[in-house]
Amino acid sequence: MPKQPYTEARKRANKKWDAAHKERTRYISRRSTARNFIKNLAAIDDLAEFRSLISARETQLNEQDRSQKSDHLNERKTDEK
Repeated sequence: MPKQPYTEARKRANKKWDAAHKERTRYISRRSTARNFIKNLAAIDDLAEFRSLISARETQLNEQDRSQKSDHLNERKTDEK
């Protein structure tokens, strides 16, 4: 069964959603670009570099998460007093 083309109403709705959610649209687009590059174009050297970048990013996010949890606990302690 052939895929049905978008209706004009669907196109307008998609455009409206994209305009209202620019950051999310940009995030999804960049994630898709990265995945396609890794799956289809990346060389061994690229993959090694990505592993290093991913590791550094995970460390950064884990530190932020720990800091936020610590801040939250400190707020709760001051609220209890």
